[in-house]
Amino acid sequence: MNTSIGLVTLLLAVVISSSIVSASAITGNLVIKGFPQKSPLDSGEVPVIVGRVTDSAGKPVADVSITAVVGDDKASTVSNTDGSFKISLAPANSGKHYTNLIASKDGFEEVSTIIVYNVKEPAFIPPDLTGVQTLVQDSLTNNPLSEYLIKQMDASRNLQEEEQKKQKEIEENKINVDEQRRLAQAELQKDLRSLDAESTLNSARKSFEAFVVDMDGYIRGIFLDQFGFTEQKTTAGKEAKMKALESGASSKEAMKAFQKKAASSRGDVINYNTYLNVKHGFADPTSQDSFDNEGKLPRQKYNNTSQQ
Repeated sequence: MNTSIGLVTLLLAVVISSSIVSASAITGNLVIKGFPQKSPLDSGEVPVIVGRVTDSAGKPVADVSITAVVGDDKASTVSNTDGSFKISLAPANSGKHYTNLIASKDGFEEVSTIIVYNVKEPAFIPPDLTGVQTLVQDSLTNNPLSEYLIKQMDASRNLQEEEQKKQKEIEENKINVDEQRRLAQAELQKDLRSLDAESTLNSARKSFEAFVVDMDGYIRGIFLDQFGFTEQKTTAGKEAKMKALESGASSKEAMKAFQKKAASSRGDVINYNTYLNVKHGFADPTSQDSFDNEGKLPRQKYNNTSQQ
């Protein structure tokens, strides 16, 4: 009886002891960080994963077992004293690859992370066709029909090159002609501006002022104002003409632009004369208001004026 109690007591002690060891086996959490040393990789290049393992407090953990899994391939290493590690993988085909990085150590929970790297498409290397070209050339050289066709092709190519050369010369000549036209147009505009400047020195205004210089003051004033009205119209016409020429219009089109701007309607002349009559004292505003837009005195207003 005492022996049985002793055995039960011993078994309970073993179970309790085992439970305590199991509960205290995991002392912390691992943190693993990794990245490809290079990405993208050239085709056939060895992928290398580097990284570092720390505990949850950020302190490096040494001797951690690191396993990288890519498909069916695996590679392993252990972390250094500073927690760093480096794993080389098998060369991979082009495309995107996902690596499962697993870290484990006694006393810590196992952790993992996914690392992604890319592999570029292989560079295209054209095949060596030297032998094939020589074989084809030999077969063509020894064939009379092939020799005739080759001569015809060479003649056609030479003719095409000559045509392209002529077309290039024509285009270059056209460019030269267009440039000459542009320069000639610019020179014409310069001459026209110079002519306008010279004509200003000997302008019609100076000639007209010389013509009215001996007239009475009030008569000379109204004559000069009437001339000024015409001068404004002419200046507007010249500006319209120059603008038309500068925009590429022909001389005929430019003259039409001048005539349109320089023209004076009957109404313009009547209104300006009304203004001059009042300005120079030939009429008062009330009298001038009696005339209509045609410069005529309406019959009803005329009768009323006569009766007065």
